[in-house]
Amino acid sequence: LHRITPLLFATWRRGGSWDEARPERELLRAAEGSRDASPIGALRQMVIDALQDLGEGRWVPWQALQGYLVEDERMSGVERLLRRWAERVGVDALEPLEITRRIALESLPALGVVDLGGDPEDSSATGITLRLTPRGRALLAGVEPSFDTAPSKFLDGHVLRVAPSARVAHILGLAPFAELGRAGTDLDLVLTVSSIARALSAGVESDIVRTRIEAVAPLPDTISRILTQASVVIGRVSFVAASGFLWVEDTEIRELLRTRRPASELFVDPSPPAGLLICPEVDMDRLVRRCRALGVEIEAEGGTLRVRSPTPPPGAVRARSRTPFPKPRGSSA
Repeated sequence: LHRITPLLFATWRRGGSWDEARPERELLRAAEGSRDASPIGALRQMVIDALQDLGEGRWVPWQALQGYLVEDERMSGVERLLRRWAERVGVDALEPLEITRRIALESLPALGVVDLGGDPEDSSATGITLRLTPRGRALLAGVEPSFDTAPSKFLDGHVLRVAPSARVAHILGLAPFAELGRAGTDLDLVLTVSSIARALSAGVESDIVRTRIEAVAPLPDTISRILTQASVVIGRVSFVAASGFLWVEDTEIRELLRTRRPASELFVDPSPPAGLLICPEVDMDRLVRRCRALGVEIEAEGGTLRVRSPTPPPGAVRARSRTPFPKPRGSSA
């Protein structure tokens, strides 16, 4: 997990992931060959240089940092580049200071490079201060930030504190039954009885839940008992496919249909008491005919089921015979 931050910072610094120079930064999510990245790299480097010059280990007001950027001799050239790029791609050109504000007060805090003081929601940003974090100083120096080597652990029976040394794949494996508790300096996941029950009801086996949790941290007793109870088998049932059920109150009629041909082959044997399960793929006409052959009628929805008489196809009417009947003997012509 601790390797994600350097990768995100390197991706941001390389450009192409998100672009503070665009009015809608999400518009950059397009194929590599169909997008034209803005000249944002120069402004990013200017902000980083200013933080390193002015903010090494101390809080710096945003107004002071902004004034330092205005006096940077590279600002006028970057402004011309941004204006030409905006005309080429057909977007509104933002002011360079607005772009640097986005970089310093939005992107860098999200990457963990700077801390913000004051009121981050203040639109004027007059009272905001910022400083480089130890992680940010390490990233700018090109070294891997230090991290706590302590393993992941449960703070109580349900809250899991994920350590920086945990593998990302193991953390993602908890997604079906874990809820996000806190994502900041530390990552906390909440595993409640209800979330685990939902995963079990969705088809995730208790052994899989146990294995995935133990890959991150040792199981607490509360969750272990839940998974143990969920894995207990109190009985087994058998599944039998059927197309219907005949409710038969008379025991003798039920035995007649169950044992006498031609109806006996239509039912599942054994069937539950007080009725007969109809085998799959048995059509209704066939069932009605064979039961009626034994003298049993089938009722459904308040009426008696009848065999549907097939309609003769056109031209199937028998032609009238033209052969005359023989005359009776002894009759006169």
